[in-house]
Amino acid sequence: MFHDGVGTSSSRPSSSEAVPDSQTSQSVSWSPSPPAPHMPPPPPPPAAAPQHVPTGAVHPDLCVPPSAPYARYTVEDLLAQPGREGLGALDPDRPPRTYWFGANNRVGRSVSGTIKGYYDIAYPNRTKTPDHVKTTWFECFVQRWHWSLGITERVKREFVAKAKTRLCNTVSDWKDKWEIYGYEGNSTELTKEVWDDLIAYWKLPSSILGVLPSLSYLFKMTHATSDEIFVDPASEKLFNAMASRVEERDTQLTQQSPDGSPVKLTTKEVDRIFEEVALRKKGRTVGIGSVNEVAKPTSSYASRRDEENSQMRVRMDSQQNHLDSLEDLLDVMVVGNPTMQRALNER
Repeated sequence: MFHDGVGTSSSRPSSSEAVPDSQTSQSVSWSPSPPAPHMPPPPPPPAAAPQHVPTGAVHPDLCVPPSAPYARYTVEDLLAQPGREGLGALDPDRPPRTYWFGANNRVGRSVSGTIKGYYDIAYPNRTKTPDHVKTTWFECFVQRWHWSLGITERVKREFVAKAKTRLCNTVSDWKDKWEIYGYEGNSTELTKEVWDDLIAYWKLPSSILGVLPSLSYLFKMTHATSDEIFVDPASEKLFNAMASRVEERDTQLTQQSPDGSPVKLTTKEVDRIFEEVALRKKGRTVGIGSVNEVAKPTSSYASRRDEENSQMRVRMDSQQNHLDSLEDLLDVMVVGNPTMQRALNER
């Protein structure tokens, strides 16, 4: 056994070499002082009382209005709450009785339900959605699912990617109902104020049906991940070359502006630059797929669209009647059948 790095067995004479008491007392006066005994480290100081946290150091999950759901909790707080055993479990490795994004439509539907459950203001797309709303959506999602704390960041990345698509699809569905049924197309999911604000946005020139995004935007959406990482070097090189030309042209126009105010190219002008940079094969621009086949709007576009809307309204009315009949049938079938009732509730 060692004591402060000094061998204890060698510091003491054996019984055969015992020293008389008188000699021992004389040797004390000249022998070196023994090393100080090893002391355990002092106990840690008591935890300090909570102090005010500067605004810049506030946890991102807490940067939400006080009225928002779970405004006082972080995601970690919510995951640590008791009574979460009954929630569905998320696990990318997919052990039995677990779910994951893309592998189960149930997860995607719950993302849509989360967005609809906290849609108090018209957010037509994710770009126009405030950060505190995106934070609240994820915290509401936490109350629908459970997962290991160690994969929270991965779950959040998957949720953000899925929420982008689901928000776009949800708002697009609402817009279709407005175009087909008019003001009465509003569902019970939206308040009158939110519905009015969405309609006002859809009537803006930039949101009118038939206005297409730029080719460069479509190219990036189809050749880069949700983290804006291009899937291959050639695509990144092409996009950067196009972006560089657009920036140069914007700078030239701004310098030529009489008042020096910033000038931005129109979508049509950006598309022209993209077509100059992109490769072409057999008269088609490479990298934008079926967009090559999109026809330009004609003078008969509006009347044709009205006719399509009328046909779509008839089909949707017929489908709704069928759905109502199926719901009535299922209501009858689940009576006295708890297994079927649970299965329906999980869908």
